[in-house]
Amino acid sequence: MTSPTRKLILLFLHLFCFLLVVAGVNHPVSLDSVVANFRKQIKILPQEKIYIHTDKPYYITGEKLFFRVHLTDATYHIPVSVSRYVYVELINPFDSVVARLKVRPDQGVYYGNLFLKEDLPDGAYQLRSYTNFMRNIDEAYYFSKTVYIANPAGVSLQTATRFEFEGSKVFMEIQLKEPRTNTFTPPGEIKIAVNSGKFQSIKRREQVYQLSFDLDNTDKQRVVLIEAVSGGHLLKKFIPVPYPENLYHVSFFPEGGHLLSGTIGNVAFKAVKSNGMSEEVTGRIIDNNGHEVTTFASAHLGMGSFNLSPQKGQKYYAECTNRDNVEMKFELPEVTGSGFTLKTNWVRGKLWVSILKPSGAAPQQLYLLMHCRGQLLHAAAWNNGDQPVFFDQTEFPAGILHLILLDKELNPISERLVFVNNQDQATIDFKTDKPAYGRRDHITSQIVVSNNQEPLSGNFSVSVTDDNEIITDSCHNILTNLLLTSELRGNIENPAGYFDLNDKKAGFKLDLLMMTQGWRRYDIPGLLAGKMIYPIFSVETGQRISGKVQSGVLLKETEKAGVTIVSVNKDYMDQTETDKHGQFVFKNFELPDSTQLLVRTVSAKGNERMVLTINKESFPEVKPWLYPVVNFKEDILKKYIQKEEQRYTYEHGIRLVNLEEVTVNARRLPETRSSYTSYADQSLTSEQIGKAGGLTTLKLISRMPGVEVNAQDVISIRGKSPVLLLVNDIETDPEYIGDIEAGDVLRIDLIQATSTFGQKSAHGIISISTKSMEGIAEKKRFNMAHITPLGYHQPVAFYSPVYDTQEAKENPAPDLRTTIYWNPNVVVENGNASFDFYAADQASVYSVIIEGVLSDGKIIHYSGKLIRE
Repeated sequence: MTSPTRKLILLFLHLFCFLLVVAGVNHPVSLDSVVANFRKQIKILPQEKIYIHTDKPYYITGEKLFFRVHLTDATYHIPVSVSRYVYVELINPFDSVVARLKVRPDQGVYYGNLFLKEDLPDGAYQLRSYTNFMRNIDEAYYFSKTVYIANPAGVSLQTATRFEFEGSKVFMEIQLKEPRTNTFTPPGEIKIAVNSGKFQSIKRREQVYQLSFDLDNTDKQRVVLIEAVSGGHLLKKFIPVPYPENLYHVSFFPEGGHLLSGTIGNVAFKAVKSNGMSEEVTGRIIDNNGHEVTTFASAHLGMGSFNLSPQKGQKYYAECTNRDNVEMKFELPEVTGSGFTLKTNWVRGKLWVSILKPSGAAPQQLYLLMHCRGQLLHAAAWNNGDQPVFFDQTEFPAGILHLILLDKELNPISERLVFVNNQDQATIDFKTDKPAYGRRDHITSQIVVSNNQEPLSGNFSVSVTDDNEIITDSCHNILTNLLLTSELRGNIENPAGYFDLNDKKAGFKLDLLMMTQGWRRYDIPGLLAGKMIYPIFSVETGQRISGKVQSGVLLKETEKAGVTIVSVNKDYMDQTETDKHGQFVFKNFELPDSTQLLVRTVSAKGNERMVLTINKESFPEVKPWLYPVVNFKEDILKKYIQKEEQRYTYEHGIRLVNLEEVTVNARRLPETRSSYTSYADQSLTSEQIGKAGGLTTLKLISRMPGVEVNAQDVISIRGKSPVLLLVNDIETDPEYIGDIEAGDVLRIDLIQATSTFGQKSAHGIISISTKSMEGIAEKKRFNMAHITPLGYHQPVAFYSPVYDTQEAKENPAPDLRTTIYWNPNVVVENGNASFDFYAADQASVYSVIIEGVLSDGKIIHYSGKLIRE
C-alpha cells in the first residue's frame, strides 16, 4: 500500500507539468478514464488547506496576536511547506486589510504575531490566510476566523443602539454612557461612517443621537463606525446594523438532488435569517390544490427533514412560521417523472446505499463513485438493481464522503454527501507533574501522542489561558476545520457540536448538515468530462519584483536596458537587463518586511531618459462578509479588558489622552527624510541648520567636512568632482541648488561612497531633504523608483517569565498574563513531547489547548484544564 509520504511526493510531482491536450481528438469515455481524471486533477492542481491556531479568541488594542499556521495538503492532510510564504491578513468590518504579514517557515513551521495598533476601532475582525497557490481555488476555501478586538475606551464610554426599518430605510439611535457614574455624558457631536462611506457629524437631541440612511436588505456589508471623544477617552467602535427581524428564508434539499414521482424520498430543509444565522421554523407541505401533505419542524439550528411521496404534475409549497409567528411561503423543487437518485443510511457503523427510481422505469447501466477530498475510494458499475449495498465505515478516512451516481454515458445524475466519523485521528495523553499549583510554581507536562497505540511524530502548537478572563472557543478547532468547514461553503454554526461524543443525536444532526450545505471544492462534472483545471498562480519559492522600461516620446519598450536594485541598508543588490518587451524581473531573493529598495535603470548606451514602471504587488480582493454574531459574557470580557489594560499600562505607561477635536488653519509642512540617510558619513540636522542662521544652501553644504564650493558654485568632496546631487532623493542638476532657500532645508547628508548610482556617485553624494519643494525647478527623474515591498515577517518570541529563584518568586512586579503560555512548535518524537512554564499570580483554572497535524496526516486536538490554587 502506498505510504502517506509517497502519496505526498506523487501529489506534488507534476505541479508544473501541464499535460498537452490535442485539439480535435475525441477519446472514448470509460470508467477507467474517470478514475484517471481524478488522479490527474490532483497531480495538476494539488490543493492546500490552512488552519490557524491563535493564543486566545479576543484581544485589546496594543496587544500582540500570536498565531501558528498549520498548512497541509487538502487530500491527505499531510503538513507541507512547498509554498515558501503564507499570507495572514487582518480585515476590518469595512472589508479593508488593516494588517498583512508574509510568513515563511522556520524549521518547517509557519508562525508569527500581529501587532494590533492602538487606534483600531472596537469590533469583530476577520483573520484571513492563504498561499499564492491557493489563489487558484475559490476564496471560500481560504482560512477565515473571527477575532474580537476590544478598545479599552469602550469600558469608559459605552454605547446603546436601537434600530427601526421602513423598507430600505434604516433609522438608528445611539446613546453614550459613562458606566462608572451611570450617567449620559457624551460630547456635543459624534462622527459616524456607514459602510465604508465618509464620516458625517451627528448632533444629539437631548441624550440621543439620531440618523437615518438607506441600506438594502440584501447587502452583506451592514456596519457603521462611530467616533467620539469624552473625558479624554476616544471611542472608536464598529456597530453591526441588524437585518429586519421578520426576514428569513427556507431552502429545501431532496436527498440525491431530485423529487422523483412515485417514490418516498427524504427532503431536508434549512431556515436562515438574513444575517446567515439559523432560524427555528415549523410548517406544513401543501400541494397546488391546497391540500396538506405533511408537516415539519426544525430539529437543529434551523435544519430538519421529512418524507415526501411526490406525484407527477403536482407542485408543492411550504407554509412556514418562525418563532416570532412570521409566516412565509416557499416553493419546493420541481417534481420529475424520470431519473434516479441516491439514498443513504448509517446503520451500526455501516453505510447503506440504495437507488430510488420511479415505478416502471426501465433498467439502465449506472455507476457509483465515492471520493473523500478528491481521493477516489470507490468506482464501479452498479449491479444491485433495487437492492442496497453497504460499506463498512472503517473503509473510509474520517471526513466528508462524496457519492456520485453516473448514467451510462458517465454523466453525474445524483449526488449525496455523508460524513464518516470513525475516530481515526491522533489521541493525546496529557499529564502534569502535580494535580494543582501555587503562585508562580513551575508547571511541567508530559504528552504521549498515538494512534491505536502506535507512537506518532510531528509537532503541535499549545496555548494555556486563564479562565478568569478568557473563555476559549468551544465551537471551532483544527479537527472541525480540516474535516468539515474547509470542505463546505457557507456559514456553519458551532461545528464542534457535531463531534460531541456525548450527544446521541450528533450523527443525525451531522447528516442534516450534509444534506443542506453546499459542496464546491471540486468541479465534478468538468472533471468527469476530462476538463482539467490548471493553475494560474504558481507556488511561491521566493520574493519577486518585476516591471517595465520604456523610452522616447512614444514610450517605446526598451530592450537590454540595465536595471539595478539595491536596499537602502546595503544588504541586497542585484542587476539585470530587460527583454525584447522591455520587461525585467528580480527573483529568488528574500528580504525582511519594511526593507526600502531603490530600483534604477539606464539604457545600454548609458542614457538615463527612461521611464521605469514597477508592477504593483497583487493580493486577493476582499469580498463583503457578514458581521458575525459575537456572544461573549460581558462580565468576563470586561475583566479581560481591565486586566490587559492594567498590564499594558504597567509595561508601556498610560495611553495617550484624546482631546476634543481642534481645527488648525495652517498649512502642514511634511518632514521629509532621505532614503539614503542610513548611508550618510556626515550630516547636518535641522537643529544644526537652524543654529547656522542666514546662510545660503551652498554655504551650508560647504560647512560639511571635506566639501568645497568654488566661485563658480562647483561642489567637490575632498577635491574630487563632479558630485552627485539629490534633492528629496531625486537627482538634481547643480544649478538648481542655489534656488533652494536655506530655511526650507530640513537635512543635508554627505555620502562619500556608494555603488547605488554607479560611476556617477564615484566621487560622493550630497543628499538634501527639504520641508517643501514649492518654487523649486525640480528635475524629475523617471528612471528610478523607491519601493517598500512586502517582505517576510520576523516574529517576536512570546514572553514567558521564569521564576526559578526565590528572589524571582518574590519580585513585587505583578504577573498579569491572560495567555499564560504559548508555544507554536512543540516537537513530538516517537510519540513523546513535553513543555513547561510558570504559573501566574492569581488563583484560577487554566485551559490547555493543543492543536496540530502530525507527519502522517493525523490531526491533534486536545482541550484540558489545570488548577492554579
